[in-house]
Amino acid sequence: MNYLDDHEGIGDIMINVLIVDDDSLKRGKIVAAVQRTALGGEIDIVEKTTAVEAASCLKERSFDLLVLDVNLPMRTGDSHRQTMEQNYYGKFNCERI
Repeated sequence: MNYLDDHEGIGDIMINVLIVDDDSLKRGKIVAAVQRTALGGEIDIVEKTTAVEAASCLKERSFDLLVLDVNLPMRTGDSHRQTMEQNYYGKFNCERI
């Protein structure tokens, strides 16, 4: 059984994705992968290159998915994730994969 069999209206759902990576090539590949998995639904992808830019973006809106580079300059992505989780609790559901 396919996930979509139980979720017929998935094509009507807007999924908001925030991708944070300082490497434009990697960011582009992540964007392409997310777009390929859209399954007919609409996806709004926002790209940022620093955690500071991402934090500013999180003040403005909520996201369904956050893809955060763990090797960002200055601090690790994990410390950025912790800061974002503390400051923007409720803006995204934090699951590490």
